[in-house]
Amino acid sequence: MFPEFKIKIFTGLLGHSQIIPFISKNHYLGNSMPRGCSKVFCLVIGNRLRGVAAFGIPAGRNCAEKYVQGEPVLELRRFVLHKSLPKNSGSWFMSKCLKQLQEFHILSYSDPAAGHDGTLYRASNFIHGGLQKQ
Repeated sequence: MFPEFKIKIFTGLLGHSQIIPFISKNHYLGNSMPRGCSKVFCLVIGNRLRGVAAFGIPAGRNCAEKYVQGEPVLELRRFVLHKSLPKNSGSWFMSKCLKQLQEFHILSYSDPAAGHDGTLYRASNFIHGGLQKQ
């Protein structure tokens, strides 16, 4: 899809000076990286950051036990792509990330109030677990 791309993987503490401003500028919530992200994937095209997928320990209490008892689990805490990327970039980038995380079950949430209906997750073969109670 992208002739000259790199996917950089950051683990542990984030110190990359471009990641947090990129998320703050391009994520619909406008905020930065949530705490507890232990695996962070960056899509770099032509030396420019164009996407971030950050995974970490699930934020919700007991949600790991609710869905995957005793199995290793991560939650997709942030997924951000630059608006200039072509159609299907999200599922393409997600597939590259998930290949690196095959030993984990991945939990994620879409935000219908923001117009997110889970299209990316369906395209990436996630299993719909239902709606979260408000």
